[in-house]
Amino acid sequence: MLADFHIHTCFSGDSEANVDSIIQRAISKGLKHIAITDHNDFEFEDGKFELDIEKYYEYMTNKKIEYKDKINLSVGIECGLEPRFADRINKLMSSYEFDFVIGSSHVINGRDPYYKEYFENRPVHDAMVEYLESIIENIHIFNDFDVYGHLDYMMRYAPVSPEEKRYNYNEYGELFDKILTTLISKGKGIEINTSPLRSGLTDTNPNMQVIKRYKELGGKIITIGSDAHKPEDVGANFNDAKKLLIDAGFSHFNVFSGRKALEITI
Repeated sequence: MLADFHIHTCFSGDSEANVDSIIQRAISKGLKHIAITDHNDFEFEDGKFELDIEKYYEYMTNKKIEYKDKINLSVGIECGLEPRFADRINKLMSSYEFDFVIGSSHVINGRDPYYKEYFENRPVHDAMVEYLESIIENIHIFNDFDVYGHLDYMMRYAPVSPEEKRYNYNEYGELFDKILTTLISKGKGIEINTSPLRSGLTDTNPNMQVIKRYKELGGKIITIGSDAHKPEDVGANFNDAKKLLIDAGFSHFNVFSGRKALEITI
């Protein structure tokens, strides 16, 4: 697996990773393609996750040129999608020529599942339903993204045992089918996010059942991302991701350049 398409650096509010250290780590691991996809979530945690877009875009574009003979660097962004910021998000996306855009759901009705308050006074099932319904709403409102990030992100932080986090697709099948069919109809992809495997969980985001169902429904665009926030995690658990792809019926994964999906044969 030669490409990591979900990486964060010190431009993200939750990372202190030096950009050169990230890129050099990718090169040392033999990666041929990476996308740095730092966070932008409007008006969250006192602006902690709002990118200095002009500085970020210029800096990463220069790094893309600097390292062009050593690695293919795609200048990306992970954009937190929220309907209340639709105008601001659309303006941001139309103002910069990114190579790759991850659309993600981090804040749902003002709350982030990363924090325990999201789950208070309700079953995990109800919290998951709200999360998936918010994704459906986002997909209908937003068009300017390439893949939807970590589709079951909420389950990563659910206050239950690792075994209980291994939900069955059928429990939420109607909602997932709406998400996947809409993404496919709009020419959008999904990612395999390996981050949960580093924290002791046994499933990626999303899990194998979702990935397999995406393929069954005709999904073709799929990227692999470590969601690294530090150099040592770049490309982590990609052998697991490769196995998932093959088991789900894929013979390729994708990278993006200039917002165009390119296929890489496994």
